[in-house]
Amino acid sequence: MRDKLRKLIDEYGVRVKFIATKLKWDYPTMIKFKNGQDNYSKRRLEQLNKFLDSYIN
Repeated sequence: MRDKLRKLIDEYGVRVKFIATKLKWDYPTMIKFKNGQDNYSKRRLEQLNKFLDSYIN
């Protein structure tokens, strides 16, 4: 999941703050997740996966 997030940020130029705002999640926690310092629940990971797939595919 982190790889998808990093790919979206690096290859597509999407900002973490944009993703956090769209999902109505806490921005600093998403930064920690991206950097491997924090984890999300299964439900949140499913939501994030669905969101990332909509942008990548």
